[in-house]
Amino acid sequence: MFEEGRNCWRVARADEMTVIVDAADYFATIRTTFLAAKKRIMLVGWDYFDRRIGFNVSRRKPNEPEAISAFLLWVVERSPDLEVYLLRWGTGALKRASFAAAPP
Repeated sequence: MFEEGRNCWRVARADEMTVIVDAADYFATIRTTFLAAKKRIMLVGWDYFDRRIGFNVSRRKPNEPEAISAFLLWVVERSPDLEVYLLRWGTGALKRASFAAAPP
């Protein structure tokens, strides 16, 4: 299905995978992951991303912001070599579009 260079950049095998159901667990996991990132953070498909979302953690680092938007900026300021990419799109136009079946 995926062919490197044709329809994707690279095909690789993952050594680990986790399914996260609870939002609190999800945000705790991404906070930990963002703090550990050394090279790049890529966020894709955050359709309804709200920059005001906060990390409800009791043990913050000094000057660590709670809101995710301020947190991302803070992480980059702490690690100038870190690249952060955020691809956000709204699906509202697709939801409102009506697709007619093509004539036979």
